[in-house]
Amino acid sequence: MPRPKEGTALNRFVTRFVARRWVVLPLVLLAIACAILFALRLLTMQPAADAGTTAYEAARTLFLQGKYDDALAALSRVKADFPSTAPDAQRMIGCCYQWKGDYDRAVAEYRKLLTDYPASEAAKQAHFWIGTCYESKSLDGEAISEFLEQVKVAPEAKAAETRHKLATRYRVLGNAQMAEQHFRELRGLTSAADAATAKRANLLVGCYLRESGKWADAAEHYTKIKGKYPEEAEDITFQLAESQFASQQYTAAAQTYRDFAERFHNSPQAKHARLRVEESLRDLGRYDDALAYLKGLAEQGGDLEPDALLRQAEILGGYQNQSGAALDICQLLTEKFPQDTRIMGLVEFTRGSLYLNRLHDPAKAREHFQTMLTKYPDKNLSVQAACHIASCYYAERDFATARILFEKAATDYECPVKAWRAYARWMAGDCLFRQQKAQQAAAVWEEVAKEYPDTDWGKLAKDSLAGIPGR
Repeated sequence: MPRPKEGTALNRFVTRFVARRWVVLPLVLLAIACAILFALRLLTMQPAADAGTTAYEAARTLFLQGKYDDALAALSRVKADFPSTAPDAQRMIGCCYQWKGDYDRAVAEYRKLLTDYPASEAAKQAHFWIGTCYESKSLDGEAISEFLEQVKVAPEAKAAETRHKLATRYRVLGNAQMAEQHFRELRGLTSAADAATAKRANLLVGCYLRESGKWADAAEHYTKIKGKYPEEAEDITFQLAESQFASQQYTAAAQTYRDFAERFHNSPQAKHARLRVEESLRDLGRYDDALAYLKGLAEQGGDLEPDALLRQAEILGGYQNQSGAALDICQLLTEKFPQDTRIMGLVEFTRGSLYLNRLHDPAKAREHFQTMLTKYPDKNLSVQAACHIASCYYAERDFATARILFEKAATDYECPVKAWRAYARWMAGDCLFRQQKAQQAAAVWEEVAKEYPDTDWGKLAKDSLAGIPGR
């Protein structure tokens, strides 16, 4: 290659570069070495952070699986080995004890979170969780104090949940004014700038309205937000249907239940929704439509078939005076599903009801109700079956035996619906009255009126007392 001529620009550049290469090259190598060392430093730091997160998530998974003791052991190791994850681990330790039902220990661990890690993100929710522990212990005053403290020290943390808790606790205590105040605050959060807070507030507004028995208002609210949160569409649609049904909007409920069952056919609530369609039609007095719908469900087979058949028997025997056809279906169920104890219990209950109320055969009815109680006890129906056995003796005018059995029904069986206990007690009083023991009957009715004033039987007891001299 020919050498460049002296004096040219290229020649001068090459000369200067060659003259300075021993100065520039070390600087370049030093910069490269620094970059490599910095990269290595990042690589050595990152696994530690990832290891802490991984260990914490593994402990959290144990918690979600209900393995609380294993989770506690893992969280203790996370706290010791990874200080950056310690606040979250401490919060989860409180959660483990809370879900184990050791609320006092949970409160102590949440307070430790506040003491040891006061500036952490995890600590911002501590007063809320302490409040829920007191709530579980039915210590409403202490729970309210903690929820108020949560609003005071960290108003943005659990904002919607805390207002919902405050409104609920004040409602339970009968302080309508304070309950309404915090419910208004909850409603205000539905337009919060933070989308997650607004969403939680909207869902909890519907929840509070349902808890308060304001079903029509709940239905209206769910209708407004139905299309607003696609990711919550399953829950919102279901709660809308339930609210419509509870507020006796049966036509709308039937359609919403149908929509839910079709759209979310794999939902755990799909079966309930399909059966609620029939209940809505029945409550509308559309018995033929209800029967046709149930026949369609039964023909599909699967786990809906026995319930669909049983409900056909209820409609035929209870509303269309076709007791024979209803008993035929009961026999079919007995033959097809003899190992299904739930269905067999319902079959015996249905047979008993038909013989008592439609065929007027108390002895036969008593036999079926007794079979249900003995072979297929059910916490929701046993008290009713016991009352019906007493009613069989009542129908035979054996008021002494009926009174004893009504009293036993009120005391010996779980009453998921308190109206059944009120009914049993009122009937015991009526048996006494029919035995010409008016004052003893009055004493029973006074108890019913006092203990169950908001039930129909409590009100009837109050009215019954008016016809007894001296009461």
